[in-house]
Amino acid sequence: MIKYIKNEDLKKEDFIKDADEFFSISEKIGFPKTPNSIHLQRQVQYPYCFHSLKLKGNERIFDAGCGFTVWPNFLKEKYPDTEIHVYDLSKPHLDRFSDKFIKKVGDLTKITYPDNYFDVIYCISTLEHITEWEKTIKEFGRIIKTDGYLCLVVDGMADEKYFKNKDIEKLCELLRENFKITLADLDKKDAWLYSGVEGNAYSLIFVLRSK
Repeated sequence: MIKYIKNEDLKKEDFIKDADEFFSISEKIGFPKTPNSIHLQRQVQYPYCFHSLKLKGNERIFDAGCGFTVWPNFLKEKYPDTEIHVYDLSKPHLDRFSDKFIKKVGDLTKITYPDNYFDVIYCISTLEHITEWEKTIKEFGRIIKTDGYLCLVVDGMADEKYFKNKDIEKLCELLRENFKITLADLDKKDAWLYSGVEGNAYSLIFVLRSK
């Protein structure tokens, strides 16, 4: 149902061009391409999210479980007119962001925003750390605008340390309820599974449009 991103997929000219731009901007704003600055798996995930979903530059964006990473900083540098809301349980993480961002401490199972509020939601390597993650997916479906986009990255391990196979199946079912995807879509471009850079690690990457 979910296909692998093979090494050759990451060597295609259009992806390489976008990845180069991502790393160039990241370096400029103080996040060099090193494991201490950008985690090895994120060195694939972030460029892929950028490559897969090109913004117009005027969107209202929700970064769900943002931590303090290069991603929202990259988006703001690339698209300065976007309105980016960084949302996390950790106030110290949020305090590190500049006043260019709208910062809010909160629980992703009970998101404190109104219905139909965001054009784009990014949730990168966060969902697997939430016990009641099903509530989070439903909340995403509530706060996203009609025809908005969700870019969701879920990390796992081949030994099922994190997301288990049954969880992946349940996740896909919940996504189908809230977003414009079908089994056929999932078999094509809406979700990808790639071999991680750390041996048995893998990530599911979804780029989905809301109903």
